[in-house]
Amino acid sequence: MDLRRAGFVEAQKGRIGGYKLAKKPEEIKVGAVIRALEPGALELAYGQLRGRGAGVHPVDKSCPTWPFWNRLETQLLKDLENTTIADLVAMRGS
Repeated sequence: MDLRRAGFVEAQKGRIGGYKLAKKPEEIKVGAVIRALEPGALELAYGQLRGRGAGVHPVDKSCPTWPFWNRLETQLLKDLENTTIADLVAMRGS
């Protein structure tokens, strides 16, 4: 239902009914799908929002490892925003 509300899939009724993509796979970014399914999931553990949870110790700028985690998070988020469903399908074939 979340994917339908976000406009990624549409329902088809009938004997051969089910769900199908509402957009071309090249138009659907992985990051947008993750946000539709799990709002807040892209706020990683070292970040300000998720770092407040029980048992999670956020890494702040005073930590010597912060540049590494910051670079890792930045690259991950960039990849999620630039990768499409079509890209994922193409990766399967390689």
